[in-house]
Amino acid sequence: MIRGESAHPRRRSTSEIAKEFGDSVDFSLSPEEDELKLRYDRRHGSWEEHTWHRESDDPLHIAARARSFFAWLAAREEEEVLVSTHSAFLWHLFNHGHEGYVQNERFTEAARVTAEMTPVVEYGADVALENAMRARWENCELRSMVVVYGQQSD
Repeated sequence: MIRGESAHPRRRSTSEIAKEFGDSVDFSLSPEEDELKLRYDRRHGSWEEHTWHRESDDPLHIAARARSFFAWLAAREEEEVLVSTHSAFLWHLFNHGHEGYVQNERFTEAARVTAEMTPVVEYGADVALENAMRARWENCELRSMVVVYGQQSD
C-alpha cells in the first residue's frame, strides 16, 4: 500500500491492469469497470462507510455468482481450467446452503429461510471431500478438483 492510500485502494479498470500483462492474459471477458464493486458501493456505501466484509452481507448474490460461474465453466470447451479467485468467494461457494453456513447475525432472516439457500455444490456421501472443500482457504492455496455436472450414473 502506498502512503496516504486507504486500506482499500481503488480498484483499477481492466485496461489499466491489462497493460501489466501484455498478451499473456486474455481479459476479453472482463468488464472495463468492476461491476461488483459498484454494486456494493450502491448497496453498502464506500469501504470507509461499511467496514464489514461487504460480500459476506450478500450471501444470495454470492451464490448466484457461483452458479453463474459454474454455468460459464460448463460451457467451456477446455478439459482443464485454472481458476484464480479470492478465498472468501471459494468459502462461500463450497459452504453455501450447507449446515453451519449461516453463522453470522448479519445474514438477513430472508437468507436463512429462502429456497435460494440451496447448496451450490453437492457432495453426496463423500464426507472427506466435503470436509476438504468446506475448510477455510489459505492465501495462495491450490486445490485440484474435478467438476461433475448433473447426476452421475454408474
